[in-house]
Amino acid sequence: MDNKFQRPNKAALTNAQYFSFVTAFVELLDTAAFTANAVVARKTALEQQLAQVDKYLKIQQGSYLSQQIYDADHRGDLAYGTAHSVVKAWLGKEFQPQAEAAEMLNRVFKLYKINTAAQYDEQWGLVGNFLTDIQKPEMAAHIATLGIGQPLQVLAESYTQMKALIRQRDDETNGKAKGALAQARKDCDQAYNQMLDIIEAAALMADDATPYYEFITRWNTALTRYTQQIIDRKGNGTGTGTSTGTGTGTNANPNPNPNPNDNSGNPSDSGTGTGTGTGTGTGDNPSAPSDPSAPSDPSTGGGGDNGGGTIIDGADEG
Repeated sequence: MDNKFQRPNKAALTNAQYFSFVTAFVELLDTAAFTANAVVARKTALEQQLAQVDKYLKIQQGSYLSQQIYDADHRGDLAYGTAHSVVKAWLGKEFQPQAEAAEMLNRVFKLYKINTAAQYDEQWGLVGNFLTDIQKPEMAAHIATLGIGQPLQVLAESYTQMKALIRQRDDETNGKAKGALAQARKDCDQAYNQMLDIIEAAALMADDATPYYEFITRWNTALTRYTQQIIDRKGNGTGTGTSTGTGTGTNANPNPNPNPNDNSGNPSDSGTGTGTGTGTGTGDNPSAPSDPSAPSDPSTGGGGDNGGGTIIDGADEG
């Protein structure tokens, strides 16, 4: 059984793959047969840091806010449309006081000409001013006469929610999400490494170190696959050549490219014969991380998820 953890470099992982990696470790830790207080405390700290990575990853992928914005906008559009329809229905009627109330309220609707299909910033900027005018004390009796107080209240609630969500998306959160995610990942890495240190130390102090060494061996086994499939993928080269003459010979590249983040992998060039020859090769680096930071368009529902399914301990890479 192993008494030390393998510690491969995780820099080649995308953020989604990194989240899956640490999640797999925490899930495996849940099955461990030891419950030392120091280990439990450090596990809690690791889970808290992992939650931060999850938070900022969702924000970057757009799923964290897109659906909330869509729902709030849709609810507000329905409320505005309901109130406007009632007002238009009473315009020009001979009945009093509904016709008079409709005439007064319609002036506010006509003033702002809100287009519910417009961009969020444009639409809800106008809605804020619209609500300020239509909720003036002198309008209260007209609103009550036509019975549109409820849809206007819903519209006001949607405006408050949209204002907060748009500010969070544009100014407070997404503008800083990339840096925040990088810091969260760094902090999570530190908590992960401390977790490994604690387990190794606890094993040395325990009367029976078997549960600790069994866990270390299980995680190292998972890491072997992880290392082979994710980190150690190098560029693969193919070459073609022509030659003249007789005889055999090989010319292998003595300096392969060990960097998994470098797309310039130096392919080997082999050929037969003597004389002159030409060869071409291409390097393929499947481990180069993709960029998950681009948020999805919030005008559509849903958004991204954490991507990259669990890649450790028996599951395939996402």
